[in-house]
Formats: sequence, C-alpha cells, structure tokens
Amino acid sequence: MNAVFPVGHHMGQRLPDEHHAVRVGWEHRALTADEFGLWVLAHGTRANGRGEWTAGNVVELATAAGVEGPAGVLAAAADKGVVVGVTDALAFTEAHRLHPLKVGLGNTPEDPDRFRLGHPGVEPVSEVSASAFELWQWAQLAPSLRHLGEVRAKAAADLGAATSAELVAADLLADVRELLVSGCAYLDLARAGS
Repeated sequence: MNAVFPVGHHMGQRLPDEHHAVRVGWEHRALTADEFGLWVLAHGTRANGRGEWTAGNVVELATAAGVEGPAGVLAAAADKGVVVGVTDALAFTEAHRLHPLKVGLGNTPEDPDRFRLGHPGVEPVSEVSASAFELWQWAQLAPSLRHLGEVRAKAAADLGAATSAELVAADLLADVRELLVSGCAYLDLARAGS
C-alpha cells in the first residue's frame, strides 16, 4: 500500500455550515467533519514517526474512532485534493512543497543531533532529526520538494556517498512526515514554473 500525505493548511471551522476550510494553493477546500478528521489522521502519528503511513493506517484509526465508511470518506478527501497517495515519490516531490511552521529553538549539548521546534518560552512542540531540521529550515526558499532533493543529492555526491534520486526522495518524505506529525510544517502545491 502506498503512503498518503495531507496537503493544505487548516484555516479553521466556518460557520454557520460548520465545514472546515483547508487552503491548498490559492483555494479553500470545504471539508465535512469526517473528511477533516481523516485529513488530520493522514498526518501520521508520533508513534509511527518517520515510517510510511498508508491509507490503511488512516482507515484503521478512523474506524476505531467511529467514522462510518472511512474508506469512502478518505476517497472524498482525496477527490478534494487534501489527501494525496504517493505512487511515485519523485513526481510527488516535484508537485509539492513544504511550508515550515513554529520557531526553531536550537539543539542541546545533551543531544546536539536533535533540533527543537516550537514557541519561545514554553516546552518545545517537537524534537526532530538534523535532516528534518535542515528541510524545515530551507523549505520555504524552494519552489518544490524536488529542488531540495536535488540539493541533498548533490551534497551526498560531494561527500562521496552512493545515492539515487529515488533514495533521496524517500528520505525526504520521511523527514516531511516527521515534521507533519508534530504540526511543524504543512504541504502545499509546488510553485508554478518549478
């Protein structure tokens, strides 16, 4: 089964009809409460971390939460473009970009390879890997995830590491998942002309 990712930035619940607005690109997509719930579940869980998160995982959690017909609800969310299945990682990275959220809080002497994200003056929301932090730090400058993958591939080649575009894309998507799970970033459509 293929990985699924949520796309868009939640803009809140809208009254009086009580739909949830998720902005994708320049458009707001109106979601029912159940579609919104499955969009949230498509982010993954902290327990799953960087691991692949599939439609089956989303449907399983939605079923446990009492959502009726979760596979159909997930399909409806996919039809609205707010949940996307990854059949080709390179094509996915070309079609999407990452927007960072929260503030960088640095690392610690006890764990210099983990970086904290959140809000100053309160407990961090998340501690992420160095590679996820690098993605978070530079994502807003790139028109697509594919561009960031190309930079990673070049850096790996410069260090003499064996890699491929497919491996870089898979690692990039693992970092994306790590950031999405904690609400430290969201996916959107790639910038036009990227």
